[in-house]
Amino acid sequence: MIAHRRDDGKEQDWKEHSVHVAGLCFQAAEKLRLGKVARLIGLLHDLGKGTADWMSYLRGTGSRHPNHAGLGALYVHRRWWVRETDPEKRQAAQLISLCIYGHHAGLPDCLSDSGESPYLNGLREQPESDYREAVANFYVEVATAEELDELFAESCKELKQFGLDSRSFNWGMSARLLLSILVDADRWDSVCFEYDADPFETSREVQPDWDKLLIELEAYIEQFPKEGRLAQIRRDISDWCRTAGEYGPGIYTLSVPTGGGKTYSSLRFALAQAKKNEQQRIFYLIPMNTILDQNSGDIREALSDYPSILEHHSNLIPEDETEEKNHRRLTERWESDIILTSLVQFLDTLFKHGNGKARRMYRLANAVLIFDEIQALPKKCRELFKRALQFLVQYCNCTVLLCTATQPNLGLDTKELVPDVAMLYQSLKRVLYISQMKARTYQDAADDITVFIREKTSVLAIVNTKDAAWNIFKGISERLNALNYKQVQIQQGLSDEKLKECAKNCRKDEILCVHLSTLMCPKHRKEILRWIKAWLLEKNLVCCVSTALIEAGINVSFPIVIRSLAGIPSLIQAAGRCNRNCEADTGRVYIWNLIEESLGRLPDIQKGKEVSMSLLSNVENPDELGNPEMIKKYFAKEEIYTKEVENYPYKKWNSDLVTMLSMNRECRCAAGNLRDEDNPLADLSKRFYQSFRTSGTVFQVIDQKTKSVIVPYGKGKGKELIEKLGNRHTLREEISFLKEVQQYSVNLYEHIFDRLAGEQALYSLGETGLVILKDEYYDPWAGVKIIPREMIDLIV
Repeated sequence: MIAHRRDDGKEQDWKEHSVHVAGLCFQAAEKLRLGKVARLIGLLHDLGKGTADWMSYLRGTGSRHPNHAGLGALYVHRRWWVRETDPEKRQAAQLISLCIYGHHAGLPDCLSDSGESPYLNGLREQPESDYREAVANFYVEVATAEELDELFAESCKELKQFGLDSRSFNWGMSARLLLSILVDADRWDSVCFEYDADPFETSREVQPDWDKLLIELEAYIEQFPKEGRLAQIRRDISDWCRTAGEYGPGIYTLSVPTGGGKTYSSLRFALAQAKKNEQQRIFYLIPMNTILDQNSGDIREALSDYPSILEHHSNLIPEDETEEKNHRRLTERWESDIILTSLVQFLDTLFKHGNGKARRMYRLANAVLIFDEIQALPKKCRELFKRALQFLVQYCNCTVLLCTATQPNLGLDTKELVPDVAMLYQSLKRVLYISQMKARTYQDAADDITVFIREKTSVLAIVNTKDAAWNIFKGISERLNALNYKQVQIQQGLSDEKLKECAKNCRKDEILCVHLSTLMCPKHRKEILRWIKAWLLEKNLVCCVSTALIEAGINVSFPIVIRSLAGIPSLIQAAGRCNRNCEADTGRVYIWNLIEESLGRLPDIQKGKEVSMSLLSNVENPDELGNPEMIKKYFAKEEIYTKEVENYPYKKWNSDLVTMLSMNRECRCAAGNLRDEDNPLADLSKRFYQSFRTSGTVFQVIDQKTKSVIVPYGKGKGKELIEKLGNRHTLREEISFLKEVQQYSVNLYEHIFDRLAGEQALYSLGETGLVILKDEYYDPWAGVKIIPREMIDLIV
């Protein structure tokens, strides 16, 4: 019998695929001490393909597409759940059954709000004749009942030694972890079959030489300036992090004011931790709508362009629950040693419905996780985030570092790496905060910024919405034209030397006036930042109007920064782009109230703005804003709002996602009210009452859904990559191209995507699943062209 059939007619044997997947699962789970459990899941996942109907379907002689996942899950339920009486063995059986059931459609709801069990109902719906046929064939072709019983007994022992506590949330996380391992192994073997590649040769992981990389980094930072107060402070922070690198896995905080050198210090900590605790990966996780490129560029340079560094900006391949399409599609698998990605990608991997996302979860295990600007964690995700971190540290040999200048109290058991936070903040004070709360329109803001420019002062303005950024930028451009300033045109792809020469030759009547938003692809934003830095270095005039994407960790330094009113953490982060390297005695940070900004769809920012307004109105000196006491006051005042939303409310079920992924009391209560013969609780382990599918469907870090498109930015490079992906290529080439094309991706909200599709502005690239934007819909000043009405609705 066969498991897959290619377009050219070549077939993959059923046993071969089952054994391959079992081996890949064991390989991935062995270090987690779950190798036997994972092997059993992998071996049984395609039991349901052992029917004549499936053979007919695969060979194109039958039209019915049987659901094979349910048959394998039913086998586990009948053979071990029904026959066993020991609660621990029943729990193990349910865990294995759920993973097999969900290996195409994701983990199911064990309970729904009606009290029924979609999971158990799915098992009951499996055709009895198909079940008997599949099991009989499996015993003959793949593994005997005795072999499976022996492997199950070993799996139960393994799970007991893994030591999960009684919390249902942790059992649910373990189910997703094992599902992740299965999905990746299954899809990887299928893709390798398509490309005639050996799945084991291309998936074998080698432990990175963290010691060598740590030596590289320490040699690099040794070249940094040693003279001056700021240089000494940065060295102290770096040394504290290096010392803490010798600690065991745990959750740590690094509370350092902006400009304190967190990127290199946290990397030093991460490399030392990974070396000490023999961890496999380092993740650098930053807030949504920020720029990965600078941090990855800094890290690449510090580590002598180490090849296994990945920037994962977006999911380029549309997800699809049907198996056949996924065979030809590759999603980013996070197999690199050092991975930079967003907080959105991290949270989606742990909680979002869709196996394309869940597939990556096991890569987070046995890793160092650096969270930069952790204050940007969405309030509604706070409790899910906390519990996930606790699971990863307690059971998966992870180290977590929470970095920020404005450390929130997340209620976690943490250790701070800075000996005296208050003293450090006093030492790094570099700006004066100026609160100007009069109501301003976008045009008022453009007028006032133009006044600064006429005084020959460079300005960075950071606002809350794309609408504000674009309209203020346009207003400033119009005023500069009226004043006979010549706006510098950015040339793509100049070498550093040529760019430096351009900046040196800039005339006094020229200004680099730019706009930044996430409607631009990463490569485009990176180019703009290169020019900003080159112009500022030569003390030329620069005006930049940006959304908050420039706030977190971007190494630019302006004499004046203007921040549209938001939460105090955002105001302090914005101040980190002002007088960053103490170029002057004091920089100026203005706080403005833009009355046209629509924050209705940004409840966290709206609430932060209200709390800041309240605090600023009761403070005699706004310059107190940057000290740790003010930060504590802000988070204390915000806590009432945070408590209301931190469990991710789901009003439709009168519940929340934390509850739905734990003991699920509302659904259990509904089940208890059913007639005894309909009550599913007797056939479920008490650790598996969760509503996995519904919570995953509801879960949304950003309240609007997005789709990724590839844009034609760059002097031929973007188009060249698109062409390569459309042509015939090897598996290794496809992986390489998909990593590189991340730099040319933009995430569009669905209503904009649909409108562009309706105008034939988008086209699909063959069978790759990639969506491409046509040339005429991408603008060098704005990025993806959208209409004014759409701009107003956009979230940052």
